[in-house]
Amino acid sequence: HGAMTKGCEDARLFAMGDRVLVHCMSYGNGPSMWTLYELKLSNSKSGKTRGLTASVEEWGERTRIRDARNMGLFAEGTHLKMLMWASYPHVDVRPLRATTTASMPHEYRWHNNINPVHVGGGLMLGIAHAHKHQKPALFGSHYVHFFFLFEEKEPYKMVRRSEAFCFPAKEDISKCEFIQFVSGLIVDGPELFIGFGVNDCEAAVVRMRTETVLEFTRRSNWKVTSPSLTSAASPATVPPSKSTAMPPL
Repeated sequence: HGAMTKGCEDARLFAMGDRVLVHCMSYGNGPSMWTLYELKLSNSKSGKTRGLTASVEEWGERTRIRDARNMGLFAEGTHLKMLMWASYPHVDVRPLRATTTASMPHEYRWHNNINPVHVGGGLMLGIAHAHKHQKPALFGSHYVHFFFLFEEKEPYKMVRRSEAFCFPAKEDISKCEFIQFVSGLIVDGPELFIGFGVNDCEAAVVRMRTETVLEFTRRSNWKVTSPSLTSAASPATVPPSKSTAMPPL
């Protein structure tokens, strides 16, 4: 409740110090709108609203962008940055005050999924995606994702990009669901957790070793001269959580 009056879909949380931000989309009859809020939590021990309650308020000025989606946030010092496109040779990162979603002139460009995370060595790990369009899906089907590493400082050079992958379906591990969409990644020590939606109906979480993901990205055969959209017909299988030691990045 609070300032969030027009709905909040495809929400993503971001922690900045002791503050929790949430950015999400609102869809209506007009253009879609990306909005950034601060989430305020309180614990009431009396009255009609006992327990944990939440409210939101917009995060300063210029925190609404029309026709924007799938953006990621990360902190550069005390400043917030927006990751708009996973592009090559430089990831499309802009200051929070940006008001346009027009793409930068990159030859290779993919849709972003998550708030990128620091993985050491001056690098950040992100996830991006490509998809097909097949009914009855409304927005997309046969999603494939890939990891990418980029430098955490300007000009945000993309260092590596993995092969396309999807997660084995629960009912048939030889296939992937009709719709899979990754929306979150957190690092917890040597492991990371990836959250994704299944057929726009269920939520799932995969736990993997961070080293496994970095190795999967390091041994990718993707080249700059490869097609910009990897075929969704035969995505790679995400490697198991067990891994051997990998060479330094």
